[in-house]
Amino acid sequence: GANAYVFHSLNNKQSRTIDDRSNAWAVLAGVPDKDKQAGVLEVLKSKYNAGPYQERYIEDAMFVMGKDSDALTRMLTYYKPDIDSWSTTMWERLRNKKGTNNHAWAASPCYLLGAYVAGVRPTAPGFSSYQVLPMLGPLTAVSAVIPSVKGTISVCDSLFTDRFTMDLVSPDGTEAMVGIPKKRDWLSVTANGKAVWNEGVYISGVTGISEAGEDDRYIKFNVGPGNWKFVSLLIPSAVDDFSGNGLKTSSPGNVLRLINNNGQCVIKIEAPGSYSVRIIDTRGRVYAEYCSSITGQVILKRNSLTRGVYFVQLHCGMRSVIKKVMMY
Repeated sequence: GANAYVFHSLNNKQSRTIDDRSNAWAVLAGVPDKDKQAGVLEVLKSKYNAGPYQERYIEDAMFVMGKDSDALTRMLTYYKPDIDSWSTTMWERLRNKKGTNNHAWAASPCYLLGAYVAGVRPTAPGFSSYQVLPMLGPLTAVSAVIPSVKGTISVCDSLFTDRFTMDLVSPDGTEAMVGIPKKRDWLSVTANGKAVWNEGVYISGVTGISEAGEDDRYIKFNVGPGNWKFVSLLIPSAVDDFSGNGLKTSSPGNVLRLINNNGQCVIKIEAPGSYSVRIIDTRGRVYAEYCSSITGQVILKRNSLTRGVYFVQLHCGMRSVIKKVMMY
């Protein structure tokens, strides 16, 4: 905490106290330079000077810094006496016997969990527009119901080993900016069962949704009112299916053709220039990769893979073609 902010300066004399409150307000005011970020965070993680009212701003600052795991750890530590107490309402003071036990202003987690962990915050007056940018920390499931003057906003997030899902109910008269958290190296996103993002490229044509950019934390979309289900996966969006004896693959295409030949999947490539072919399972693991600069074929033997669904992905220049193979 040495490279952090002191509590105050009085009569040109600087305080020697390094306090969580002064450092939180510095963050919320946008003051800290990059060289102070680590010192400020260490103070917010280790100092517990704030009372229940000010505590809201300590945790708020940690979320603003993008340190959601640290914010949730502090929240659980700070409010453990309330959690363990016989009272179902919030105490005026913690860690001592003074004060009374019915103070709504001490219930800041009720706001922070909805605004940051579920990620629902207004971006215009009256929730005419709002954002859904979940900050899950170590959590794998979050659900929240947020009241607004436009109606109830409901969001439910689930993170699995191989996918992330978000169910959103957005009321009439609103526009939401939804962010898919990059908790894994996602290769595709669908909205209500239709592909809207594939390997870094937004896919247009789905009514009620448009791209909203991408950063190091989220893949973002603008959505209108209604019920939305987003699913992000570790595999690209498949474009077709194929059936055969022992193999199921896709119907022939111009560039990438999958042919069933007596239990073997023959992958025929007719691509101008160099290309690469990858065999990927449903968890995004690459089983094989082939690279060449001439038209040719790859034979995928029936006994070379266990039963299940696989994807054949052809990259040629800026173009990518995906087809699905089922081994059974």
